[in-house]
Amino acid sequence: MNNKQSTSLFTLIISTTLFFTASLILHNPWVSPHFYSDIGYVWYRGIYADGTYRGMYGVPYRDYYFEYPPVIALMFMVSNYLTGYSLEYFMVVMGILIYPTLIGIIYILFKLGREIGFDLNRINYVFTLTLSMVIYGFYNWDITVAFFSLLAVYLLHKGHEALSAISLGIAVAAKIIPAVLAPVLFLHIPSWRRRILYALIAIETWLILNIPFILLSWDGWMQLWFHTAKFQLQNTWLLIFLDPIGGKDIGKAISLAIIVALTVLALLSKKSLMEKSSLAIIGFFGATWLFDPQMLLEVTPWFVLSPLIPYWYTALIDILNFNIIVFYFIGGLHPNAGIYWRDVISIRGFVAQNAAARQILVLLAYFLIYFSIDLNKVMGGQLKVSFQKLKDKIKK
Repeated sequence: MNNKQSTSLFTLIISTTLFFTASLILHNPWVSPHFYSDIGYVWYRGIYADGTYRGMYGVPYRDYYFEYPPVIALMFMVSNYLTGYSLEYFMVVMGILIYPTLIGIIYILFKLGREIGFDLNRINYVFTLTLSMVIYGFYNWDITVAFFSLLAVYLLHKGHEALSAISLGIAVAAKIIPAVLAPVLFLHIPSWRRRILYALIAIETWLILNIPFILLSWDGWMQLWFHTAKFQLQNTWLLIFLDPIGGKDIGKAISLAIIVALTVLALLSKKSLMEKSSLAIIGFFGATWLFDPQMLLEVTPWFVLSPLIPYWYTALIDILNFNIIVFYFIGGLHPNAGIYWRDVISIRGFVAQNAAARQILVLLAYFLIYFSIDLNKVMGGQLKVSFQKLKDKIKK
């Protein structure tokens, strides 16, 4: 069977639906015990508000603190208005809103797989049928961010510049991270006139989504831009060298410098649009000073597009990512556990060590793609040499 036709779109949609549904069920308060999610936490803090429900039917930024950009705020409002006082129904509606963007990712990857020629099973093995999909699929809104990011690149790849610009504007209005794709997409367009038009459309889209909230509450809207900036170094290999709090300023500067350097390397390479886009996203997450585990779902679609990254490699990243949340709450449940298990902030703890190892592997993936290194072939060759040496020693 041709590897490009090794699985059908229908099969991919079914498997994706099952795993996302499992994630939704596991994070819904109907289920006991259920898993923590940022989605539920924000509802409790903003809508429930210590039992006062003062955020009910309110507007994010104006009526309650909200640290996510406008696209997520709109999804939050829709879910709240349709479900009232019920967190359980709120979670279901939010899942229904996220689900089409997940299927959109699957569809784009499927189309690109048939066009580029990678094994379509990568979509399941690397992105869908993973521990991270079950634990983090319905945890935050990273899937929605990943969809609009991927859509912007795909549309430009197909020559739809205006639609690509709109999608990029939406992506950045869902989370600032997709802005790292802007120079890749901008410079892919051949003429300066069209580049400027592309930028104007993207900016206009972003403004259309942001201005209503700006007019309703400038101060509340501005808070979202400072929320993440205040964070300490978190879930990053930078903790190997720096204190999470005392070293956060220099850590952020180092992180930004590396991200810029990796993005420039991608831009100067002779890679395709898809490869440069993959490098931009993977490089960002390989060097960022804040890499919470749910964010891996913004990376794995780009791993799918990078056949040089083997399944076992992404599986190792997935397991390390899974460990972060599974062991995160041990300190609260077992206060007498050793510091190795209770410390989730510094590199001396198990959680931070898993997070650092995971990010190092993501960073290494950037260079595997950049230098076109087939890790399976490299390791296969090394194993062959090692076995031959062992065989020669036995003969002697």
